Amino acid sequence: MLALPNQRWSLDFVHDQMVSGRTLYGGDLVQTIHFMNRRHYWLGGETPIERAEQSEEGLAFILDMIGAIDAGVYL
Repeated sequence: MLALPNQRWSLDFVHDQMVSGRTLYGGDLVQTIHFMNRRHYWLGGETPIERAEQSEEGLAFILDMIGAIDAGVYL
């Protein structure tokens, strides 16, 4: 199930995360949803969605993480 951000976030927030994540999976929405909801050790066991919901810094970290993966950094 897709985790949606709480009420303080706009639809732009969801859009930005999904567009960034989809670049990793060639536009595959199912794989993107899986990635955004999978716990990761770089995030202390949180999911990318959980980290991005916490703060602007959390969102920036997730977008940077996606950029690093896209650039070839192995996670």
